[in-house]
Amino acid sequence: MKEIILYVLLLMILYDFSLHLLELIIGSECARKIKYYWPKFETKGKFDRKKYTKFWICYWGAALILLVVYLLF
Repeated sequence: MKEIILYVLLLMILYDFSLHLLELIIGSECARKIKYYWPKFETKGKFDRKKYTKFWICYWGAALILLVVYLLF
């Protein structure tokens, strides 16, 4: 079980890292065109900051919970 938690944390970190790396290498507009990779935070065709914030709070909140579980067991 500990190994699975560690791999999930690693994948979460690599995913976020690669989002930022793609944004730096090919630019944010090109990176956001990768539909199945870059999350969409749009409401009525416009960027929705609230959705963006909720997504990343949940994402890193889950990572924090997984890290605490990993460290406790």
